[in-house]
Amino acid sequence: MLIKSLKLKNFRQFKGDININFSYDPQKNVTIILGDNTYGKTTLLQAFNWCFYKTVNFDHNPKFLLNYELSEEMLNGSTNIVSVEIVIIHENTEYGIIRKQEYKKINGKTVLANEIPLKVWYKNEKGNQLSLDDSPETWINDILPKDLSTYFFFDTERVNSISHKENVTEAVKGLLGLSALSKTIEHLGTKNRKDSVIGKFQQELDTDNEQDSAEIEQKIQDNELKLQNIDEQIKETKKIKKNMRIERKN
Repeated sequence: MLIKSLKLKNFRQFKGDININFSYDPQKNVTIILGDNTYGKTTLLQAFNWCFYKTVNFDHNPKFLLNYELSEEMLNGSTNIVSVEIVIIHENTEYGIIRKQEYKKINGKTVLANEIPLKVWYKNEKGNQLSLDDSPETWINDILPKDLSTYFFFDTERVNSISHKENVTEAVKGLLGLSALSKTIEHLGTKNRKDSVIGKFQQELDTDNEQDSAEIEQKIQDNELKLQNIDEQIKETKKIKKNMRIERKN
């Protein structure tokens, strides 16, 4: 996944429309954003989290996303939109992810009026923009699991919380396509677990081996008895021949 651009509209510190283009050139693929404290670097990171996963981590009034200045300027009954759009390139296809909220001024207070459903679009081979209607949230999580988002959108102001993240291993497995393999291995189990697939197979194998060993042992015993009988027959035959020679001499 390569991030191509980020577009903000009235998101926290950013009043109006703000567009940021990122370099995704294979030879020049680093974009540096500089800013003093409180200038919005952390807000940009949170914009990614909100657009992708509908989650933010602000210290002050975290659920209110509309620009404060704009909120103060609103008249009763008026509305404003907060939106974040991220354009990415994934597997050689361009996608756009758009999340919006509508705020309304009621009795002098700005409140969340409507959460507009997440929209994901993509461009086909002809360059036409089409809507991705099949579970966009699941599609996003497949590209970048939510449990890994902190490591990609790394907020140094909250570095201590990174050690408390759970399910990172599972998220990495999902990102690398190893979840199915991991579940298969877990299902198969080990030969030491009698209730696992491999354990049951090992038991059957051991049972078969025991049966085979018993059959082989029985065959050995039977053949030993046959050999003894043959030896006795040979000895008896030799005695008979010896007696016949003695009688002929006499």
